[in-house]
Amino acid sequence: MHKNKLTHTDLKPENILLQYEDLKRVPFKTFSKKTSGRFSRSSTRSQSKRPMPKMTYEPVYDKIKLIDMGGATWDHEHHSTIINTRQYRSPEVILNCMRWNHKSDIWSIGCILYELFSGKFFFPTHEDYEHMAMIEKMFGKVPRWMAERCSTELQKNFILDDDIHYKFRKTYFDWPRDSSSYDSVKHVREFQSLSGLIDK
Repeated sequence: MHKNKLTHTDLKPENILLQYEDLKRVPFKTFSKKTSGRFSRSSTRSQSKRPMPKMTYEPVYDKIKLIDMGGATWDHEHHSTIINTRQYRSPEVILNCMRWNHKSDIWSIGCILYELFSGKFFFPTHEDYEHMAMIEKMFGKVPRWMAERCSTELQKNFILDDDIHYKFRKTYFDWPRDSSSYDSVKHVREFQSLSGLIDK
């Protein structure tokens, strides 16, 4: 799809279907840090003393189909200002700082992979200001060029002409001055960085 210069614009779990419905029953695998990143395995003797492992189902075939192509956009076509469902929306779309392309789909895929692994949204939010604060907490500060080109209401939340602010905050983004509630501030404060998630 991307090779043909077409961007889906709304990738999310609901829009990714299995091509075949065949399933197979397999043991449920658990992940353990003690095994240095590998699935833990017990000896035959120890397994004999344990109850039968929990079972689950997984697809026999891994081929998928994408649906809901109504918003799919060719590179040469008009690009809407807002695309993607909130939780899968990339920063360049939130800030409207550049003409988005297929890379916005790649961002969405990353969010989907985390959700499939953890069962939770990567960015559980419903507003732009909090969303950008989470993105900074996860990946680091927004580059200056993105802040300068921001053309949404978030433009007022970037401080570009105050060296003292940047020196102490290490970011151009002014959070949590305009946060909607204390719960929102607490939500972002408890949000983990990418390295924290990997260590966890």
